[in-house]
Amino acid sequence: MRNQHYLLAAAGVQHLAAMYFIYLTITVVSAQLVTNSSRSDNVVLVGHIGAIGALPNYEKVLELSRNEMLEDGTLGKDLDIEIISRNGCGDAFEGVAAAADLYHIEHVTAFLGPYCSAEMLPVATMANYWNIPIVAYMATANALSNKKIYKTLVRTSLRTMNTIAESTAAFIRHYGWKKVSLVSNVGASAYEKILAFEPVLKRYGITVNRKILFEESSTVQDMLSGGQMEEITAHSRVVIVMFSSTRDLTSMFREASAKYGLSETEFVFIFPWLQEGANGASPFVGSDTSILDKVKQTYGNCVLIDDTNGFDDRMIKPFMERLASVGLDEKDIDLTNIYGYIALFDAFKMLAVAGRRILNKTGQFSSVTNGKLMWNAMRRMTVPGD
Repeated sequence: MRNQHYLLAAAGVQHLAAMYFIYLTITVVSAQLVTNSSRSDNVVLVGHIGAIGALPNYEKVLELSRNEMLEDGTLGKDLDIEIISRNGCGDAFEGVAAAADLYHIEHVTAFLGPYCSAEMLPVATMANYWNIPIVAYMATANALSNKKIYKTLVRTSLRTMNTIAESTAAFIRHYGWKKVSLVSNVGASAYEKILAFEPVLKRYGITVNRKILFEESSTVQDMLSGGQMEEITAHSRVVIVMFSSTRDLTSMFREASAKYGLSETEFVFIFPWLQEGANGASPFVGSDTSILDKVKQTYGNCVLIDDTNGFDDRMIKPFMERLASVGLDEKDIDLTNIYGYIALFDAFKMLAVAGRRILNKTGQFSSVTNGKLMWNAMRRMTVPGD
């Protein structure tokens, strides 16, 4: 493991990274070469920025995707892809520093990730400045749809905060509820969710009468003693709960609300679910019955709104069979985050297919690393289902 410290200032990463941190010293975590057996001279070096604890054995999924691209001729002697991975998505924007390291030191010419939405914003901004392609494979912020800023960004995820907000608002309107309270935590990621929900709720004629925030470091006892439960009791009947995913605050809130005596017969608790971090995996995905029992125990008589995008057994079983070809079974991966594995698999495939199209069209290998050309090639691309 190699640890390197970087002092990044406004003169650092062409001043763009300075929007997010100035004179910040952080540690770049763990470089890991995933596909270092490239068999061609014409190699696109791709930087993957993941998250500690998220998607165990993800490198095997990337290996599987690459092998399939080699087998069908998308990759070959004239075009290959090599992955260098870093971990990010911590408390200090490690993934942003990792992106700068990957570009300036490792000379990558494309990005997969970062895994978390908070780091995707600055890294996508830098990728646009460098004019290299970047693929977001997890759920993303609404701001990333602005193509005037993020001109080289492609998203394999169909889910955004806005789509979940639309589903939640439609559900609330269906039952004729006019007022809601928003429960969340202090922090940029949680604030972004609130910003996404408020205009959608307003458009549906739903009034937000209270915004109740907990500290991100809150424990169950903190939630019980901080006064927020009293505020929910006094001013709420329909409660939308959406914490950031840096910690599992959702289950803590459920435990605290039960201990405080907030009965589901008096309150409607709605949990919009958006996969965006290691603690944000959908609670009811998986084949283990103990998972379903835990969901019933924790979220009984609550409303969970999730967009699974058709990730049912018709997709998961064939994908698991393909993972078996690289030595993986259910115990080797985080099955509750199977969506993340499939999206990462597709993200690699999109890079490979777009690179092949560009190379065949232009005959210039340098075109494969042109972010705007690659974005145009990946725009509205469909890949065979998994």
